[in-house]
Amino acid sequence: TGFHFQGIDAAEPNPEVLTLLQDLKLTGIVLCPSNPYVSIDPILSLPGMRDAITASPAPVIAVSPIVKGMAIKGPAAKMMSELQQPSTPLTVAQHYRGLLDGFVIDIQDADQAAAIEDSCGIPVHVCDTMMVSLDVKKALAKNYLSFLKQLQG
Repeated sequence: TGFHFQGIDAAEPNPEVLTLLQDLKLTGIVLCPSNPYVSIDPILSLPGMRDAITASPAPVIAVSPIVKGMAIKGPAAKMMSELQQPSTPLTVAQHYRGLLDGFVIDIQDADQAAAIEDSCGIPVHVCDTMMVSLDVKKALAKNYLSFLKQLQG
């Protein structure tokens, strides 16, 4: 029915991370394609962390961990189903609403780009996110950097 992170109210973000998030040299923040509920949310739930990311001068992008209704790795799709949420990149983007300046989805989900842009009011970058080789990993990193540069205007 939901998630609770025991002890989160007493936890504190690393002060060095908070300082780095305000650095004017920071070119971007990337939320990797991890489970939004049990991998990313515990970080965002740290007192002050979400606000620090939002206040950062750097653009924030997230990469969907869902491709064609399946989690790239782990139980994210199963958790979405159990929460009675569709297992889609749109669901992930909506989960991060208010935090992101852009969203990255896999080419297999390109048909969802317009719905994400309309629903969340952020640009969507479509590229191959399935890191099956070193060349694809390098291309993906270049895609992220290019998208972040585009968002910086």
